[in-house]
Amino acid sequence: MPSPSYILARLLQIGPTFLFIMVVVFVLVRLLPGDPASAVLGERATDEAVERINAQLGLDRPLPIQFAIFLERFLEGDLGASIHLKVPVSR
Repeated sequence: MPSPSYILARLLQIGPTFLFIMVVVFVLVRLLPGDPASAVLGERATDEAVERINAQLGLDRPLPIQFAIFLERFLEGDLGASIHLKVPVSR
């Protein structure tokens, strides 16, 4: 049976590991080619509509703020909505 100090040490490693994984996921999503607003709007993407979608999604904010929003929404269980089906991803 593992000792209590071993269990505590392993539990304390969860936080940094979780944060590292969240940073990697956030960066990988930002490295994907294309613009999320253009993907949402498709062929009818005007400059004004792209700016509006970017503001709605928070993509017009600095990256650290975007990451904080990403982390907050994830911890709340809000994984966003499907672009094609317009329903929550968690469904």
